[in-house]
Amino acid sequence: MLACQSTRPRSLSQVAPSQPSNHQGTFGKQAAIRWKFMKQNGGAILVIAITLLLLKSVIQEQSLLNKKLHVLENHLQEISEAANDLINNAVYKSQLNERLSQMQYYWKVGPRCTTLDPQLS
Repeated sequence: MLACQSTRPRSLSQVAPSQPSNHQGTFGKQAAIRWKFMKQNGGAILVIAITLLLLKSVIQEQSLLNKKLHVLENHLQEISEAANDLINNAVYKSQLNERLSQMQYYWKVGPRCTTLDPQLS
């Protein structure tokens, strides 16, 4: 009985049948290669890490400033509404005072001139 035959040359089949053909080495070799890469590029990695930390703190501060700005805008709106109410009250009071003074003047001067009773004239 014939088994399934491979098209690979026999010399390659006997080298390492349990390892994939694209294997780049053992774990230790890969770790050493990565360590060497990190040592050579450690400055760049450190700069990237510091930049990311600074960016994170800037984003947090921006968020905090946005919250404070929102609170200040709310306070400004409340103050504006209170100022408008005070202005409206002041205008109303000044109009009322003007009308009262006109009425006082009218009652001091006016009724004597406009009445039909000859004794009051």
